[in-house]
Amino acid sequence: MAFQFQSIAALSPFLQQEAGLGLAEIGLLIGLYLAPGVRVAVPGGAMAAWSV
Repeated sequence: MAFQFQSIAALSPFLQQEAGLGLAEIGLLIGLYLAPGVRVAVPGGAMAAWSV
């Protein structure tokens, strides 16, 4: 996961120049990449706390 996460940050100068993306759009890409993990982690943590 760390390699894929860092690849967007490493390519951000290229994405800014060639694709015309700004820092907000690059941040959105990173946020979209992490969103599925948050949707799984939050209910999983709630279930773990409930079962204790």
